[in-house]
Amino acid sequence: MEHYTLNNNFTTLNYFADGSLINTIESSKFISIPLNLSFDNNGREDVLNKIIKEEVNTTINPFIDLETFKFNSCVYGTSTPTVPVLNFYFVNTANTYNVNFINAGFTNDDIATSKNRLTKSFFRLDFYDGIDDKRNFLFSEFLSVNLNQTPSFTLNRIFWLKNDSNFLNGEYRYMYFDVTFFNAKDGTIKKFLNKPSVGPTTIIDYRNNPEWRFVKIKVLNPYTTVNNSNSNYNRVFYIEPINGNTDTLINFSEIKIL
Repeated sequence: MEHYTLNNNFTTLNYFADGSLINTIESSKFISIPLNLSFDNNGREDVLNKIIKEEVNTTINPFIDLETFKFNSCVYGTSTPTVPVLNFYFVNTANTYNVNFINAGFTNDDIATSKNRLTKSFFRLDFYDGIDDKRNFLFSEFLSVNLNQTPSFTLNRIFWLKNDSNFLNGEYRYMYFDVTFFNAKDGTIKKFLNKPSVGPTTIIDYRNNPEWRFVKIKVLNPYTTVNNSNSNYNRVFYIEPINGNTDTLINFSEIKIL
C-alpha cells in the first residue's frame, strides 16, 4: 500500500479562513495528489480464494453420511432368518457357572419382585473392526435387563452404515464384539469371554487366545444380490462359527482367571 504526506505551506496572504473561492479573483493554492489508478492483479485473487477455501476446510468437519440399514441374522450362507440367543454364565464363589442372576450377586427377591437394582442393570456389546490393539471402535448395543429374570437375550438385528467404505468397494464387513455387564446393585463391572467351553481359564490361555474375547460376525454387502431370496438386498449378517458359536446360540462366561 502506498502512503502520501500532505504538507501545509499556506501563508496568511493566501489562506482563506472561511467563505468560498467561487466568483473570486483571489489566488488560491492547488494540491496535486498522485493517485495510482493502475491495477496489477497477477493472480492474487485466485491465491486469496485458495487460502480461504483451505482455511474453511480445516475448520469445518467433513460431511459424513450416517444413514443406516437394518441387518437381520440368518443361517450361515443363506437368507433363512434366525434368532440367535446370547447366554451369559455368571460364576459364584464356588467357581460354579450358571445362566442366572443369583451368581451375579442378586437375591431371589431382587429377581421375583424386579427390584431396580436388577432391572437397571445392563449388558453392553462393543463392536470393533478387529481384535488387535489397533482395532477401531464402531458402535455399542445395550441389552437392558428390565424384566428378564435370566441373563439370556436375543440379537437378531444390528444397524450399520449404508455407505460403509467396504460396501462401496464391493466387499463385506467383519465385526467383532465383546461384552461387559454393569451391575446396578453394587456398581461392579464384569467382563465375559466367548470361549469354546463354559468355565474359568488360565492366564496363559487368556493371553494366547485373544479371539475368545470376541464374537465375530459377517455383515453382507447390501448392494449385492447373493442369497437375498428372503432378505432386502442382502441386508443380513452371519455369526461366524468360531469359539463354539452357532447360528442360534452364543455362550459367554464371566472371566475367572485360575
